[in-house]
Amino acid sequence: MGTWVGFFRSSSRFIWRVTKRSWGAIVLWIIDLSEFYSQFVAKWIGSDWKNFLDPFVSTASKYTLHAIGIIVLAAILYTFYEVDREVHRNPKIGKSLKQFYGRSGEMLHRAISNNEELVLLRGDGATWYSEAKAWIKENMEPASLKRFQKFQHSLPYNHGSTLNDEHQKLLNGISIYHVNIQALIEHDEWR
Repeated sequence: MGTWVGFFRSSSRFIWRVTKRSWGAIVLWIIDLSEFYSQFVAKWIGSDWKNFLDPFVSTASKYTLHAIGIIVLAAILYTFYEVDREVHRNPKIGKSLKQFYGRSGEMLHRAISNNEELVLLRGDGATWYSEAKAWIKENMEPASLKRFQKFQHSLPYNHGSTLNDEHQKLLNGISIYHVNIQALIEHDEWR
């Protein structure tokens, strides 16, 4: 019973995606262009425009079914592509990225009260960065690695109680890579 329910649910989602992408074909199917033109447009335009537009309207009405077919076919192909990406999305990638995200979040919220703890945080940050970089390089696309390494110049963020300027700069650097990991998690195109 559950297999059939899943099949019908998946089928209905697929049909809905195709339908919402091919709304233009539905409009073409409902409205006959030549009839729409003769009843509404031709009455309001002058005879010069009518003589000019008549050949185009008659040709367009001949190829309406072709246009509908092309639109629906394109919607079906794109939906197959989208479903294929969803099916082949690797859940291990998301899990590992979330682990890196959690580790960077822990470093951002770690309380530092002396220089020894700051040196430890710097070492943990460097280790985290090199591990994340190596993992992304090995398991993801090259564009994902570039996205992770993207160092945006932003205004310094005040993290509250910082030990000194070096601590503030370290937290700002970690927060930039923390946001980059978040972007890799949230957007499927990076996977």
